[in-house]
Amino acid sequence: MKILIGTTRPFHLFHLANALASQGHEITVVGYMPRSRCELKIDHVVYISLFWKYFPITVLAFQRYNRFLQGWATLNLMKKVDKFLVKHLRNKTNQYDLFIGLSGCAVESFDAAMSKSIKTICERGSSHVSYQQKVMLDSSSEFLDVGYVDRELKGYSKANYISTLSAFAKNTFLEHGVPADKILLNPLGVNLERFPSRSFRPIDNQDFSIIFVGGWGYRKGCDILSEYVNRTEGSSLLHVGTVGVSSFPGGDRIKKMGHVANGDLSALYQKADILILPSREDGFGMVLLEALVSGCYVIASKNTGGPEIKEMAQHYSGIQIMDDVSVESIARCVDAFGKVTQSEYTDFVANVRPSLGWSGYGKRYWESFEKLVK
Repeated sequence: MKILIGTTRPFHLFHLANALASQGHEITVVGYMPRSRCELKIDHVVYISLFWKYFPITVLAFQRYNRFLQGWATLNLMKKVDKFLVKHLRNKTNQYDLFIGLSGCAVESFDAAMSKSIKTICERGSSHVSYQQKVMLDSSSEFLDVGYVDRELKGYSKANYISTLSAFAKNTFLEHGVPADKILLNPLGVNLERFPSRSFRPIDNQDFSIIFVGGWGYRKGCDILSEYVNRTEGSSLLHVGTVGVSSFPGGDRIKKMGHVANGDLSALYQKADILILPSREDGFGMVLLEALVSGCYVIASKNTGGPEIKEMAQHYSGIQIMDDVSVESIARCVDAFGKVTQSEYTDFVANVRPSLGWSGYGKRYWESFEKLVK
């Protein structure tokens, strides 16, 4: 099958392209990531990079010093990529069977694809944007651009199908009136080579390190996480990522180190004892899988892909799901890690970990799509 994937940054869609290409599909990807930073298997995937076409706006989208300027550039680029995709799809020499478009980016391009009887999937990495917007408004310090929200909603309505990454995300679409037979559910995979496993390390409740990877803010439950650390003697927290508009607590036991490239995270996971993601809203939480296959203990809220990862990991005790977003729930999960044995960890590494890679994700994605279209 000939498949077109339209995106902005890579996100998980470059991994999807590789996985689908390995199944024998012909893949073309359009995005504005520079070719030099592209992780596509070029021999199997055609990549059309728009980085220089829309330079210097692309540079503004990648910089991390001014989030408002970054947001403006990203929204602007979404519109430009969408227009490029429309022209690409209307070109008679470009024939496709399926178009997968990143939510917020693909809008008019869905119309262009469907006018040629091409099946369309809106790829959404988070919860329904209206749910996400409500959570962010509750924080009083985070918000979504109204133009972005409008593009998201239009994309949902236009596409044949919407792909989600967790049951939590899928349920937010159901709650907003999207029919169940329009929604795909497929948890992500992870690069097993980039994140090697370590030897078994039992948890010491009197002295343990926590790592949080992602944007610091209310939506990610960081207020609860910092409160837990401040209340718990012997714990320490390292934040890896941007802070944004939220205030960072700091202190002797709470440190930050800013953005770190994905390829450099492995060393940080190797040092940490526990990764915690207590999100109030999170489409999946790629860091959960990265940390888990590295050997970290993992705690996740129900509002992430944590429950799906727990199931894929065959209910391995090294990942615990919070009952609710609270300090007490984090504490209960940490206590549960005391029951993890070396034999259970060894079994997880040998027999479960290999199934969590990107190839499994691609296979699940295609199987889910085929079930819906039959």
